[in-house]
Amino acid sequence: MNSRSLKLQFVRKRLQHARHNLKAFGLSVCSKAKYSAVHLPEAIAAMSKVNKTQVTLLYLRFIPELILIAALGIGLYTQWTYTGDATISVIGILGAFVFAVSCALRFYLGYQDVGRALFHTWVGCLTGILAFTNRSELQYVTLEEVMEAMFMSSMVLGWCWNLLERMLKLRPAQAQLLTVSEGLESLGLIIASLVTGVDCVALSLFTLAYIFHISAMRLKSFMGLLTFIGFIFVGIFLFFPSLEVKPNIYALTCFVGRHAFQSLIDFYFCGLSMIDRWQSFFDKSRLFRYICVLLMFCLEIFFLVVVGHRTSKHKEWYIVFFLFIVVAIIWFMFHIMVFLTLWKFMGKISECNASVDEERSFQRIMAAKGLRHFGLVTQRILLFSLLLTVGVFILSFETRTSYSLALTFLVLPVEAATLSLFWELGDNLGGTCTGYAVIAPVTSLKAGEGAQLLTSSVVQDISARGTSTLAQLQQLFTYHMIQNFGCDYSSSGLELDNLRSKLRAFFDRCTADGPRFDTYLLYYSGDVYDSGDWALSDTKSLTLPMLLSWWQEQNKNSGSRLILVLDTANSFKWAQAAASVRDSFLAVQTCRYIARPEAAEAGERCWVGSFTRAYVLFNNSHHQKRDRDASGGKTPLTEQEIVGLDWSSRERPVRAMYRVSRTWANFSFHRPGPKEVGDYWRTTFPKAMSPLLRCLNLPESTAGSLGGPIPCLGCSGCVVRWLRWLQMSWLPPRQLDTGHGLQLIST
Repeated sequence: MNSRSLKLQFVRKRLQHARHNLKAFGLSVCSKAKYSAVHLPEAIAAMSKVNKTQVTLLYLRFIPELILIAALGIGLYTQWTYTGDATISVIGILGAFVFAVSCALRFYLGYQDVGRALFHTWVGCLTGILAFTNRSELQYVTLEEVMEAMFMSSMVLGWCWNLLERMLKLRPAQAQLLTVSEGLESLGLIIASLVTGVDCVALSLFTLAYIFHISAMRLKSFMGLLTFIGFIFVGIFLFFPSLEVKPNIYALTCFVGRHAFQSLIDFYFCGLSMIDRWQSFFDKSRLFRYICVLLMFCLEIFFLVVVGHRTSKHKEWYIVFFLFIVVAIIWFMFHIMVFLTLWKFMGKISECNASVDEERSFQRIMAAKGLRHFGLVTQRILLFSLLLTVGVFILSFETRTSYSLALTFLVLPVEAATLSLFWELGDNLGGTCTGYAVIAPVTSLKAGEGAQLLTSSVVQDISARGTSTLAQLQQLFTYHMIQNFGCDYSSSGLELDNLRSKLRAFFDRCTADGPRFDTYLLYYSGDVYDSGDWALSDTKSLTLPMLLSWWQEQNKNSGSRLILVLDTANSFKWAQAAASVRDSFLAVQTCRYIARPEAAEAGERCWVGSFTRAYVLFNNSHHQKRDRDASGGKTPLTEQEIVGLDWSSRERPVRAMYRVSRTWANFSFHRPGPKEVGDYWRTTFPKAMSPLLRCLNLPESTAGSLGGPIPCLGCSGCVVRWLRWLQMSWLPPRQLDTGHGLQLIST
């Protein structure tokens, strides 16, 4: 009895405790509801005062969702009315309850994420139930037709809202692979396949393939768009018939169209480049990216095994299966190479992530790390691996199953998006650039004059200007990710032999991957003669023909270009001479100092080195903005400071100018030839791949679109180059982009 009374007492205390907790929870919910009821109108009024039109527009986004919910309710009611199935009534009541809880969480309790998760999961689940329990006897029922019309109306109105949202810029452009609604509604569709008794494994794989295609299109992959079109046709004519399911086409169309339309219109409306869109994946941890590469390789192997197993059951297996074995071996070797390529690519992405800061864009860092060359030498392998996957699918077409179809379209969008990325790296990413700066004291030396005696104050001023210029050049190289060969400051002058050895070593420099740099940037600031020639020690000089002869000896017609940035008193004469150079890709960026009487009367003088500061400020946008903000202060800027701010002013004492050689318009960033591609492949891939690589590494004359020029387009290429030359000769742009973030400017 004592033990029984103790148990009853314990139970009584637990019930009192539970009653107390329930009462506290009810009071909390009531207080929050009361708070929402009191403050919600005030919040809406405040928002309306700020921007009444925008708030009204934001409410329009709920109209497609409300119509979709009404369509789901009518569909469930119709099926329950004509079938009397109690399961449908339970699902309908549960769906209404979940919808009410979702609204309470989102709009009253402030749990936006939890409310949206519940809502989108159940929307996907109910859509799947209506789609996979379609009954032919309900085809001409009025309520069924109303449901189908509401599905289409919800989809079309959703499209209108998506267009309006992007045209009015109500939502900023974001780099994301998948939205919350797309992922959760797809999860709900998979749950619906479990409830309705459809082959849930095949349907789950096909739903994942749909998600992969949406992600590929969000990454701006045109190849992904083509595979998505094939995915739609295969789903309609092959996949669902193989499941012996006749789904409700209106429900499925609404599900696919609501989400795929956003990915399609973002090809135009989203201003992010393909590399910017991949940024959301590149920002993930190194371990996560490597795991994704490994899982993708395992998925591809699983695809090959499933397809091969079905091919062995072909009625003419003794021919088809052995043919499949040959293709599968080649397929496997190519995908091993793709796996090694992506593994190395993820390592390079980690190097780029280590160099990311607020000042440099990710594309500039990737260009500086040589990823353009990496994309060019590997994109052919990725292309053939994609073509082989399509070939394996065609070979096993007669023995297809729902699993092989789903796995095929799981693999294709990932390979298509990866190939599009490597094409983007090779075609639109900037090339590599290395820089070398030579700085010498400026003493206004003239030809024929001997050594000049300078006072200590002048020497100190010259040294200070040289040190400042040296710091600005290092800042320029760092900001634009230019590989710094060195920044030399010689206080005692330059010797010809020492300068020759230094410049030849600079012109002979190559990237870490082996090829030469696309651009060699040489800077000089110091004494020059009236002809613009560099003034060296022992009354010697360096002329432009002498410098070009050293460049051509080391360049050896490799296709690299030379940019000279000169900040001297008479270097504009070299710019005039550069326009007649025919055998080199040469650009001379320099300036012309103008002596103004009003500046002389005021005791102000624009020294050599002012152009360098202005050029660095112009190309480094954050420094330019900082100076512009400074110009709004109380302390006025001097004329020397204004040089870096307003290039269009006619009162400034220095004017920028650039000239390019006659062949400059023919320049293009380096494309690796068969020898470079072969050398890279030999050092990267196993020796067992050598026969395939030797066949794949076609000569440039026959490579065509795989990396070499297309012979039939030679005439059009000549016309394009001639038009570019005509533009550079007659209408040269004021600002010429070099492809490295630097711009050549003329004022």
